[in-house]
Amino acid sequence: MSVPTPALLTAKAEAERSKTRFMATLGEVQDRLAPATIARNAWDGVRDKSEEVAEQTLVLARGKAEEAIEFSREKPAVAGTIAGVLAAYAIRKPLARGFRRLFRKTPRSDPARLPGTHPDSLGTIAARAGD
Repeated sequence: MSVPTPALLTAKAEAERSKTRFMATLGEVQDRLAPATIARNAWDGVRDKSEEVAEQTLVLARGKAEEAIEFSREKPAVAGTIAGVLAAYAIRKPLARGFRRLFRKTPRSDPARLPGTHPDSLGTIAARAGD
């Protein structure tokens, strides 16, 4: 066999270092491209962004709440009217049903629903007492 020259030894050492660096880089790339790593990084990004948005929303909501309180102190009649309208809107269906029953032109045919015909009503009790 021939004796290796210093240039050959240097080249082999450089090749070994390059191979070691390449394998380390390949390991990093494999870790970064692993589905679990991608999912974890995406989840971390979503969580961070959600926390940021929640914090901004909280700050904005506090500011709006303070503005609303200040407005209601300055103009209580307007604030009360707005609250009443919002409450009426929230219960609009039961209110409409009640007004329809209140202003109905013809009574319902069900005698149990007519005023004074329930067995415990004062009109029914008085009618039985008179018999």
